[in-house]
Amino acid sequence: MAVALRGALEVLMSVLTYPTRHSDEEPVITCHDTASNGRFLAAMPSLRAFRPTWWAVGPYAQTVLNSSRAIKNALPEEREYVPMADGVEVALDWKVLDPDLSPEAPLVLVCHGLGGSSSSPSCAGVTEALAREGWRAVVYVRRGHGGTSLLPPSWQTAVDAAEDATRAGEALVKAFPCHVDMDDLRQVVHHLSHRFPSAPKLLVGLSAGGNLAVRYQGDCPGESPFIAAVSISNGHELTQLMSSLRRRPLMDAMLVTFIKGIMYDRMHEVEHLLERANIHVHWPRLTWLWSTRPFEEHLTSRVWGYTSVDEYYAKQGCFKSLQHVQVPLLSLASADDPMIDPQLIRYAQEAARANPHVLSVATVRGGHLGWLEGNHAVCWMHKVIVQYLREVLAQAQSGSAVGQ
Repeated sequence: MAVALRGALEVLMSVLTYPTRHSDEEPVITCHDTASNGRFLAAMPSLRAFRPTWWAVGPYAQTVLNSSRAIKNALPEEREYVPMADGVEVALDWKVLDPDLSPEAPLVLVCHGLGGSSSSPSCAGVTEALAREGWRAVVYVRRGHGGTSLLPPSWQTAVDAAEDATRAGEALVKAFPCHVDMDDLRQVVHHLSHRFPSAPKLLVGLSAGGNLAVRYQGDCPGESPFIAAVSISNGHELTQLMSSLRRRPLMDAMLVTFIKGIMYDRMHEVEHLLERANIHVHWPRLTWLWSTRPFEEHLTSRVWGYTSVDEYYAKQGCFKSLQHVQVPLLSLASADDPMIDPQLIRYAQEAARANPHVLSVATVRGGHLGWLEGNHAVCWMHKVIVQYLREVLAQAQSGSAVGQ
């Protein structure tokens, strides 16, 4: 409510101050001077300027409006459940314009943010834009998110799996989602590769999903089937991200509310798995925490076997993985992101200077997963993503090595 109120106040201020300002801006682009990057930039006219919606210039207005808008005439979704090694089922939410689409049509896997799902407006808007291109858009809905369970369909299977892990001395009874569950993602990618072996595959990550996408591309380059990736509103270095978030109490409270929503929705499952893993939690204290770092210190980091929340954040961030990405990667960030400190943009910019595959785009305005422009608040981010991926596919179809 407080975030929405601040967004409303920014709308009012935007309207009152509009005659005194010029809001057009040229994004800051950082990349190697390669032939491939030159083709990317030439194929992306949206990068010439970002023109924030004149009546919603502020970061909270941009963030709130794009995270709360409904999609008109949205394409239907079809859910597919995919079992993981421990029996828990994650979901793939498919959005396809043509039900008779060729199995060789491009496939775009979208990773949502922490506490989000395919129904989150920002995520739904991206998948809608991708599907309208005639591509298969599919959201990987992580365990515990978007109506998925933390337990296998058979309760007894969960008991057996937890007991087996405990006897083996393992700490990975997945009683609560973390930032990066690489095992689950790898199984999802394997499933998609088996189902659509001939389709060119692309990866898009939003917010914490961007962190996951970069980790996968940087840590698993030999097995990744993706010919390119996109990372949007990614904090990269989680220790610094969570430290700076403490100085942004509205967004900190909003994020922990999303995470706690998973806990409340799956409380009986979390309690059962924690008991089996012999992890004791002080529930009254946990429910009264309104900051993300203390919450993850008391629950998430312990579930995943880390000795401290600092170790957890150090191992879960993606900033080191950026150096090892071997396919084209677009990173899009906004300096006024109310959730991510502008200093964290430097990780993508430094990677773009060192790694010819990384293209960093940074704007002054745009909020968190916002980037609304024009009188009707059209999402500029969608145009950037689509234009970039179009060029990736054009380079792949021309027979040239993508990103070279």
